[in-house]
Amino acid sequence: MAVSRTPIPIFLQRVRALVYQHEAWRALFYGVAALAALTLVLPLLGIVLGGSRATALAVLGIGGLVVVLLILGAVVLGVGRAAPAVGRRSRARALGRRPAQRGGQ
Repeated sequence: MAVSRTPIPIFLQRVRALVYQHEAWRALFYGVAALAALTLVLPLLGIVLGGSRATALAVLGIGGLVVVLLILGAVVLGVGRAAPAVGRRSRARALGRRPAQRGGQ
């Protein structure tokens, strides 16, 4: 019985899609874990630093800033990795070429 074989480019395309999907899930879980950590840390910081209203607002503001930076970082890293590099194939072809033989060697 003959086994059907997929061509290498199709196989690599499927593997690349699975890797991108895995990276997206990993980034999502890191983001959720970071937000959960902030949810736990901010109230504890408020208790430790004191009970004044100004301190509570400062801790809340710092927490909001951290959340915004996390979201921006996730967008930049997620979009940067998923976007195809310009000229990737031509660069790969250029790097894969063997050096020209000199003097008929």
